[in-house]
Amino acid sequence: ATDVVASSVSAYTYKKHGNINIKGGLLIAISAVSAAILGSWLSGGMNSAALGGLTGVIILLMGISFRRKPINQRVEEFKEKFDLKFFRDREKFASVLFGTFIGLMTGVFGAGGGVMILMVLTFVLDYKTHIAIGTSVLIMTFTALFGSASHFLVEQHIPYLELFLSGS
Repeated sequence: ATDVVASSVSAYTYKKHGNINIKGGLLIAISAVSAAILGSWLSGGMNSAALGGLTGVIILLMGISFRRKPINQRVEEFKEKFDLKFFRDREKFASVLFGTFIGLMTGVFGAGGGVMILMVLTFVLDYKTHIAIGTSVLIMTFTALFGSASHFLVEQHIPYLELFLSGS
């Protein structure tokens, strides 16, 4: 839920500079939001401490990885190693497929999914880095909003204090 505020502010900044392609990311957004709602309902019976801990470890490892090598360098290396023509030729299919996968991960683990969306936009759909970042942040705003709202409905509890502290 804390991703909602931070992502919306970032998305506004990227939009102001013309670095969002929402039309191209709309199928990913719709798929991700729908799957995030489903994922949050599916994770209702899971141990929240274990889910949170696993999410933290994954985010930490990704942060270390990106600290070692910047995203634009990773994009170029990835493009040299893998041929993603199949997905680029089927952009709508790829958007729905990856959007659904990302949304499920978002709903189950409670993460915003922005990095995964960013990777799909840059690696698979060949967006320029700034436009991919802006678009992924905007999509993440909505996946985080709907995923967290669904979690609150399933858990029947809104952690006001935690939201306030993490959003401050």
